[in-house]
Amino acid sequence: MQMMSKLVILLALACASLTLGACGGKAPKAAAMPIEIVLTQDAVAGGRSVFVDLVGVGAGEQGKYNGKAVRDWFAGKDNDRLEGTKIGFVKSLTFKPGDSTTRVIKADDEMWNKILGRQAVSLFVFAFVGGEDTAGKDVSWRKELSMDPDRYDGEKIRLEVQRGGVYLVNLKPEKK
Repeated sequence: MQMMSKLVILLALACASLTLGACGGKAPKAAAMPIEIVLTQDAVAGGRSVFVDLVGVGAGEQGKYNGKAVRDWFAGKDNDRLEGTKIGFVKSLTFKPGDSTTRVIKADDEMWNKILGRQAVSLFVFAFVGGEDTAGKDVSWRKELSMDPDRYDGEKIRLEVQRGGVYLVNLKPEKK
């Protein structure tokens, strides 16, 4: 009888592992890739500064970062931002008046070593245009991006920052 119970349990575990594997149980593909950030004219009009943070987020952390208030993130009130900046999985960019309105983070940037080293599965973008009211508009100013290079048209991720938020320009439609 004990042998039969062990056999049933063993078969159940084998079926469960096969089922999970067939349901996409493998980890999402993540790789370093260039990121181009472009500011539109309305974002820099009137001598505004623009702030952009790129954050590597591990599996299971996405919900926490999706709930972050952009206003608090950039006001220095967010411990995850402070800690992530120290450790290196948060890359902060500041565009000041008169700076170039385009920046490219290369695939060999040190940021990627830190992000991939912590086995991040998503890249979050937080953006803020000085003088904008982000209250209640976090979805426009915070984006979760796939780190799978196959999800993008072209060789890099292209982001555009406007007065109304941050937009991903070259995401391929999802395959069904």
